[in-house]
Amino acid sequence: MGNPTYRRAAAIAVAVAVSSALSGCTAAPISTDTVQTAAPTPTSDVTYGMTITQSPTPQEICAELIDVNTLLHNEGVAFVEGRVGQQELRASHQLVGRLVQRIDTSIGTDLSDAVKDMKVAVGEGRPGAPTTFDPATESWSSAFAEAKAECAQAGVEVYAEGWTGG
Repeated sequence: MGNPTYRRAAAIAVAVAVSSALSGCTAAPISTDTVQTAAPTPTSDVTYGMTITQSPTPQEICAELIDVNTLLHNEGVAFVEGRVGQQELRASHQLVGRLVQRIDTSIGTDLSDAVKDMKVAVGEGRPGAPTTFDPATESWSSAFAEAKAECAQAGVEVYAEGWTGG
Protein backbone atom coordinates (compact mmCIF):
# COMPACT_ATOMS: atom_id res chain seq x y z
CA MET A 1 0.00 0.00 0.00
CA GLY A 2 2.15 2.77 -1.24
CA ASN A 3 5.75 3.55 -0.70
CA PRO A 4 6.80 3.07 2.98
CA THR A 5 9.37 5.85 2.70
CA TYR A 6 6.71 8.26 1.48
CA ARG A 7 4.35 7.29 4.34
CA ARG A 8 7.11 7.69 6.90
CA ALA A 9 8.07 11.15 5.51
CA ALA A 10 4.42 12.21 5.50
CA ALA A 11 3.98 11.04 9.10
CA ILE A 12 7.07 12.96 10.19
CA ALA A 13 5.86 16.10 8.36
CA VAL A 14 2.45 15.89 10.05
CA ALA A 15 4.08 15.33 13.46
CA VAL A 16 6.37 18.35 12.98
CA ALA A 17 3.46 20.54 11.83
CA VAL A 18 1.26 19.51 14.77
CA SER A 19 4.01 19.98 17.34
CA SER A 20 4.91 23.37 15.87
CA ALA A 21 1.31 24.48 16.02
CA LEU A 22 0.88 23.25 19.57
CA SER A 23 4.14 24.69 20.89
CA GLY A 24 2.61 28.18 20.93
CA CYS A 25 -0.25 26.90 23.05
CA THR A 26 2.06 25.60 25.76
CA ALA A 27 3.60 28.98 26.57
CA ALA A 28 2.82 30.39 29.98
CA PRO A 29 -0.12 32.76 29.98
CA ILE A 30 0.63 36.47 30.25
CA SER A 31 0.01 37.67 33.76
CA THR A 32 -2.00 40.87 33.98
CA ASP A 33 -0.47 41.43 37.42
CA THR A 34 2.87 42.28 35.88
CA VAL A 35 1.57 44.60 33.19
CA GLN A 36 2.52 48.17 33.99
CA THR A 37 0.56 51.08 32.67
CA ALA A 38 1.94 54.56 32.39
CA ALA A 39 0.31 57.07 34.67
CA PRO A 40 -1.19 60.05 32.87
CA THR A 41 1.23 62.95 32.78
CA PRO A 42 -0.22 66.00 34.51
CA THR A 43 -0.60 68.93 32.18
CA SER A 44 -1.03 72.63 32.49
CA ASP A 45 -3.14 72.73 29.31
CA VAL A 46 -6.76 73.68 29.72
CA THR A 47 -8.29 70.23 29.18
CA TYR A 48 -11.34 68.77 30.82
CA GLY A 49 -10.97 65.61 32.82
CA MET A 50 -7.19 65.99 33.20
CA THR A 51 -5.23 66.85 36.29
CA ILE A 52 -4.22 70.48 36.19
CA THR A 53 -0.86 71.10 37.86
CA GLN A 54 -1.05 74.87 37.97
CA SER A 55 -3.68 77.55 37.99
CA PRO A 56 -4.63 78.90 34.59
CA THR A 57 -3.29 82.23 33.47
CA PRO A 58 -5.68 85.12 32.91
CA GLN A 59 -5.04 84.71 29.18
CA GLU A 60 -6.20 81.07 29.32
CA ILE A 61 -9.35 82.03 31.21
CA CYS A 62 -10.04 84.82 28.71
CA ALA A 63 -9.60 82.36 25.82
CA GLU A 64 -12.35 80.23 27.38
CA LEU A 65 -14.56 83.31 27.63
CA ILE A 66 -14.02 83.93 23.91
CA ASP A 67 -15.36 80.42 23.24
CA VAL A 68 -18.36 81.06 25.49
CA ASN A 69 -19.07 84.37 23.78
CA THR A 70 -18.69 82.78 20.33
CA LEU A 71 -21.23 80.06 21.13
CA LEU A 72 -23.73 82.54 22.56
CA HIS A 73 -23.35 84.90 19.61
CA ASN A 74 -23.75 82.29 16.89
CA GLU A 75 -26.66 80.51 18.52
CA GLY A 76 -28.37 83.86 19.16
CA VAL A 77 -27.97 84.89 15.52
CA ALA A 78 -29.29 81.52 14.32
CA PHE A 79 -32.31 81.86 16.64
CA VAL A 80 -33.12 85.42 15.51
CA GLU A 81 -32.87 84.32 11.87
CA GLY A 82 -35.20 81.38 12.53
CA ARG A 83 -32.64 78.67 11.78
CA VAL A 84 -32.91 77.15 15.26
CA GLY A 85 -35.89 76.91 17.56
CA GLN A 86 -36.39 77.63 21.24
CA GLN A 87 -35.46 74.06 22.23
CA GLU A 88 -32.09 74.25 20.43
CA LEU A 89 -31.41 77.68 21.89
CA ARG A 90 -32.15 76.42 25.41
CA ALA A 91 -29.87 73.40 24.85
CA SER A 92 -27.10 75.68 23.63
CA HIS A 93 -27.47 77.83 26.74
CA GLN A 94 -27.22 74.70 28.90
CA LEU A 95 -23.99 73.76 27.10
CA VAL A 96 -22.59 77.24 27.65
CA GLY A 97 -23.60 77.00 31.30
CA ARG A 98 -21.67 73.75 31.66
CA LEU A 99 -18.62 75.28 29.97
CA VAL A 100 -18.72 78.25 32.34
CA GLN A 101 -19.00 75.91 35.34
CA ARG A 102 -15.77 74.18 34.27
CA ILE A 103 -13.63 77.33 34.05
CA ASP A 104 -10.94 77.14 36.73
CA THR A 105 -11.24 80.09 39.08
CA SER A 106 -8.48 79.11 41.49
CA ILE A 107 -6.16 82.00 40.64
CA GLY A 108 -7.76 84.35 43.17
CA THR A 109 -7.92 87.50 41.07
CA ASP A 110 -10.60 89.99 40.11
CA LEU A 111 -11.00 87.98 36.89
CA SER A 112 -11.62 84.74 38.77
CA ASP A 113 -14.11 86.58 41.00
CA ALA A 114 -15.98 87.81 37.89
CA VAL A 115 -16.05 84.25 36.51
CA LYS A 116 -17.37 83.02 39.85
CA ASP A 117 -20.21 85.55 39.44
CA MET A 118 -20.81 84.15 35.95
CA LYS A 119 -21.04 80.67 37.49
CA VAL A 120 -23.70 81.92 39.90
CA ALA A 121 -25.60 83.45 36.98
CA VAL A 122 -25.68 80.14 35.10
CA GLY A 123 -26.88 78.24 38.15
CA GLU A 124 -23.63 76.77 39.38
CA GLY A 125 -24.00 73.16 40.42
CA ARG A 126 -22.42 69.85 39.69
CA PRO A 127 -20.74 69.65 36.27
CA GLY A 128 -23.13 68.48 33.58
CA ALA A 129 -26.25 69.39 35.52
CA PRO A 130 -28.93 71.22 33.55
CA THR A 131 -28.96 74.94 34.18
CA THR A 132 -31.68 77.54 33.90
CA PHE A 133 -29.21 79.88 32.25
CA ASP A 134 -30.52 82.89 30.35
CA PRO A 135 -27.85 85.23 28.96
CA ALA A 136 -30.38 88.09 28.93
CA THR A 137 -30.43 88.32 32.73
CA GLU A 138 -28.83 91.24 34.53
CA SER A 139 -26.71 88.92 36.70
CA TRP A 140 -25.15 87.31 33.60
CA SER A 141 -24.73 90.60 31.74
CA SER A 142 -22.97 92.36 34.61
CA ALA A 143 -20.74 89.38 35.50
CA PHE A 144 -19.75 88.85 31.84
CA ALA A 145 -19.09 92.59 31.37
CA GLU A 146 -16.86 92.56 34.45
CA ALA A 147 -14.98 89.49 33.18
CA LYS A 148 -14.49 91.14 29.76
CA ALA A 149 -13.12 94.26 31.48
CA GLU A 150 -10.70 92.14 33.52
CA CYS A 151 -9.59 90.38 30.34
CA ALA A 152 -8.95 93.76 28.73
CA GLN A 153 -6.78 94.62 31.76
CA ALA A 154 -4.85 91.39 31.05
CA GLY A 155 -4.40 92.42 27.42
CA VAL A 156 -7.01 90.07 25.93
CA GLU A 157 -10.04 91.27 23.99
CA VAL A 158 -13.05 89.01 24.48
CA TYR A 159 -14.76 88.81 21.09
CA ALA A 160 -17.06 86.44 19.25
CA GLU A 161 -16.17 84.57 16.09
CA GLY A 162 -19.17 84.77 13.80
CA TRP A 163 -19.67 81.72 11.63
CA THR A 164 -23.40 81.82 10.97
CA GLY A 165 -25.75 83.87 8.89
CA GLY A 166 -23.94 84.96 5.86
